[in-house]
Amino acid sequence: MLKTDAINITAKNSVYPWFGLSGLLLLLDQLSKWWVVNHIAFGEFVSLIPSFSLTLTYNTGIAFSLFSQQAALGKWLLISFTLFISTIIAIWLAQTPREQKWNRLALAMILGGALGNICDRIFYGHVIDFIDFYFKNWHWYTFNLADCFITIGAVMTIFSLIFSKETQS
Repeated sequence: MLKTDAINITAKNSVYPWFGLSGLLLLLDQLSKWWVVNHIAFGEFVSLIPSFSLTLTYNTGIAFSLFSQQAALGKWLLISFTLFISTIIAIWLAQTPREQKWNRLALAMILGGALGNICDRIFYGHVIDFIDFYFKNWHWYTFNLADCFITIGAVMTIFSLIFSKETQS
């Protein structure tokens, strides 16, 4: 009986649920992109509320369309680099102590978002963006759910590093 309890506790606190969360975020990102591609024309502006719309765009570069002028070589370099970083994030997640749920959540979000954008690059040759915030005629860069997951996870990681009890000694 003790042996079964120990196994259940280990399974409950393992890293697999966090990888599962990354997979769920990847799925949510891909479903949102599928919906947008199938319901909104490229470049179409669909206003939802003031200062927020859906606008289908394609990003061949990285964040904020950097390096978007590079063709096939740039695509494969970006895919390779993102896969490398995703592998590091996955290893970091697997090695993060069970008690650090905040850090595990942050890393799972980064991983899920990175994988969402990798899928776009592999299958389409570009990242599908559609979330558009604007003020009057000024528009922020268009982005997607994967970008949100990466950004939120990165901010959580930075906060954790800054405010960690271990670093404040």
